[in-house]
Amino acid sequence: MSKSTLTDIINSFNQTFFQISTEGNFIFIEDQNLLIPQSYLNQSILQLITEHERIPFSLKLREISKELRPLELNLIFGFPSQSPAELSLSPYFKNEKTVINGRLTLIDKKVNLNQNQERVDWQIKENEERFRLAFESSNDGIWDWNLETDEVFFSKRWKSIVGYEEHEVVHNLDGFDQLLHPEDRALTYERVNEFINKKIDKYEVKFRMKHKEGHFLHILSKALVIRDPKTQKAVRMVGIHEDITERVLAKKALTISEEKYKFLVENIDLPISQYDRDGNVLFFNNKAGLRLGGIPKDFIGKNIKDLFPEKKADFYLKNINKVLENKTIDTREEFFKLSEGSSYWYQTTLVPVINSENKSNSVLVISHDVTELRESTRQKEALQRVLDTAFESSPVGLIIANAEDGKIQKINKAALNIL
Repeated sequence: MSKSTLTDIINSFNQTFFQISTEGNFIFIEDQNLLIPQSYLNQSILQLITEHERIPFSLKLREISKELRPLELNLIFGFPSQSPAELSLSPYFKNEKTVINGRLTLIDKKVNLNQNQERVDWQIKENEERFRLAFESSNDGIWDWNLETDEVFFSKRWKSIVGYEEHEVVHNLDGFDQLLHPEDRALTYERVNEFINKKIDKYEVKFRMKHKEGHFLHILSKALVIRDPKTQKAVRMVGIHEDITERVLAKKALTISEEKYKFLVENIDLPISQYDRDGNVLFFNNKAGLRLGGIPKDFIGKNIKDLFPEKKADFYLKNINKVLENKTIDTREEFFKLSEGSSYWYQTTLVPVINSENKSNSVLVISHDVTELRESTRQKEALQRVLDTAFESSPVGLIIANAEDGKIQKINKAALNIL
């Protein structure tokens, strides 16, 4: 069977196959099909979809690209004339990126003009209502900018994000521009121009917009561009606004918290260090550096074998990997002789650092000076031994009893001889 014969058979089913990127640009169109011209390669599929359905289709395309799930829908397809069609899309991974296989089927290619127009009108009306409900329930604000007239459609949600009612925002570029933070205006329009002129592959920019009550919100804006298939001139931009204020403020709060935590850890009066499973030093605070006779930068990047005698280093490395393997905390007391000649007892605790994937590749080592505690304990034990000796060797009979119940707890030899 020849290729032309096969093409004729496929075309007889009013069907063709194609492939698009997650941005909606054609990267493959079936050769010699009658529905999508080859001239649309590298152009947006949105140009073949009626204006009423472009924004909701863009949203659906974004959803299936993110969730990797197939989609089937009926819509009005715009080539060679407006015709009802069934569109099937199936996203999948290819060369470490997502691409979307598509199949376009005309529902009825042979209906007469009046029937076709009635179906088109009915489909448009139905979709307008469905998409109106979708816009109202969407958490993202939708905008559609006509680059030739500067008219801009702002969805109800777009306006409510910045605190305005439906009638309070003019539907042109000024409606957006007057709310944009002055410090973000230059960069925002620079990105728009770069995207329109194909200097960047995608439009994704963050800026601040003024809320009706006076405060500023942080907004993430994404968009697609629609071009004239003949001149390649950009004629529309369709996009979304997402309110990311809480996310930005949470990140700032976390950064401040991390800075405070870092300052605390660096300056706390306890030696704290961090090692990976190979014994490489990842972090040393000031006290840890002082304990080994230096400052933190003297030790970061070195290996534990550079800091301690071989046997001690091997012992530490074994403990580090044991803690990492078992994800347990290890605490022990150790004797250290410092660089200036003094010696101390430290209680050292190894804590595994566990990441969000429940994996651990490093440990925190936290040390506490217990020299005085050990000395106090040693002195108490020595005193107790002296008292015990005096009690046993006393020529006077001695008995120690519980004051409450009179039970004898201890008795020396002299007392036993008397009894």
